[in-house]
Amino acid sequence: MGLRPQKVSAMSHTQIARFMSDKSPKSSLNDFLKGTPSESPSNLKPSQPVNSAPSAGKREPISPDKLEDEFPEFSDPNSTYDRNKTSMYIFILGGITLAGIYMLQKLNQIRNASLNTGKKFSQKNYGKVDIGGKWQLSDIEGNSLSSVDLRKSYYIVYFGFCNCPDICPASLNKLTKAYDVIKSKPESKYFDLKLVFVSVDPERDSPARIRKFLSHFHKDILGITGKSNDDPELKDMLKKFRIYATKIEFETTNEKGEIEKGYTYDHTVISYLMSDSNEYLTHLGSSLGVKDLADSIVDNIMENENSKIYSNNLQLHKGK
Repeated sequence: MGLRPQKVSAMSHTQIARFMSDKSPKSSLNDFLKGTPSESPSNLKPSQPVNSAPSAGKREPISPDKLEDEFPEFSDPNSTYDRNKTSMYIFILGGITLAGIYMLQKLNQIRNASLNTGKKFSQKNYGKVDIGGKWQLSDIEGNSLSSVDLRKSYYIVYFGFCNCPDICPASLNKLTKAYDVIKSKPESKYFDLKLVFVSVDPERDSPARIRKFLSHFHKDILGITGKSNDDPELKDMLKKFRIYATKIEFETTNEKGEIEKGYTYDHTVISYLMSDSNEYLTHLGSSLGVKDLADSIVDNIMENENSKIYSNNLQLHKGK
């Protein structure tokens, strides 16, 4: 035998609200309903069906002064609604506080990382570095060549001497290979790049000897030097580029057993990339390979070109 469904009497909205807010103990929902005969379903008017909900649009709006009578739980200070609302505010405030602390920690981590670490393959130089300046020496044709003559051209300058047994040839070989790689890049059409070799030993490095020495590497290298090892203009250029060059004398014995005096130079092994306005851009370390060296040179030149475009646009904007 099947179970018969129990009939459940309909409750009005007012009954539900009062039942929920009533603090007096009740044995059951039915007891509560029976306690109010006037609101019992049996006393409802025939025009209002027991099991039918009020149709939408026919319900009269609740005025503000009757809102508390209709929904007393909203006005009760001890109601669950107010407690839940307070808890929600506390939860949101706590979440915002935690998010702010997390963002501050991340910003501190980024700041500390930027102060303690640097990029592996590139170095950004902000502001002007006190390396380089105006200079004037003589080329291998005997003509004067100065920094003014190289304006509007980027140039790589290397200091050495023709009698150098290994370091100078190795450095020039790498520079010229990187130079050819740069010339093959599409970016090279936006700038002019020159190679400059400065002899720190003009007493032995005559123009003819420099020409022969550089012919082993590249035809485009510009060879320059001073009139003597004590030439003030040569010393001035070495000082401006912070190049250390010291003459070291020694004695050797030839095949005949005779003692011969000679000397070599201990000098700074470094190359500088200078801008088309004769300003220092970066130094080129000897540890870089040919490809990395070429990429570093192009990156620095293009960054300088973009910086000039930005500065020009800024000046135009200020002039308007």
